[in-house]
Amino acid sequence: MVEYVKREMPDIHKNNETKAYYKMKCVGHIDSEALIDYMTAPGSGLNKSMVRAVLAQLSVISSEFLAMGYNVSIEGIGQFTAKIGPKEDFEVEGLDDGSTKRKATSLEVTGVNFRVDKDFVKEINSRCVLKRGTTKRLKKSPYTPEKRLQELQKYLVANKTITLREYAYMVGMTRSSAYRELEKLVADPSSGISASGQKNFKVYILSNQ
Repeated sequence: MVEYVKREMPDIHKNNETKAYYKMKCVGHIDSEALIDYMTAPGSGLNKSMVRAVLAQLSVISSEFLAMGYNVSIEGIGQFTAKIGPKEDFEVEGLDDGSTKRKATSLEVTGVNFRVDKDFVKEINSRCVLKRGTTKRLKKSPYTPEKRLQELQKYLVANKTITLREYAYMVGMTRSSAYRELEKLVADPSSGISASGQKNFKVYILSNQ
């Protein structure tokens, strides 16, 4: 049996409703070599070297077809589709901006979408036996948004910069919630908060610095 975790869902509509979603508890990780070991167990009639070669070819051939604009379906598993978007440092254009702002050289493959085969889901469900696990509530800040902004401004006056991790710890929020709040402040000129750097090197500063 495998445990499921009940988690509190963020109240994004601010209607004071506490809702939950469920997540299967991860008990470990199975890599390619472990899968190959299971697939080539005694009596399977499969050879490890051959299975490795097939998996390697599957990766190469699939990437080639995805790069040419094909959707790749693997029966019993699902369908893969390449996803494109603007390269780093390029803004997302409006629908009617035309071709003067965005050229093909500013776009790249940014990921792969996966649509699972319904039969694959049914097969997993038929093998899965669930049991109740823990309940996890959201980590909520004890401060109001106004108080958090005051504390942030006070901190930046003394320390010049603050990272996402530092802010989340300071105001008692999860990193994802803290990130959304900081980005909202940056987008609001009246907050006096700006950002510098990108991704892991991003810090937040006072706008007049």
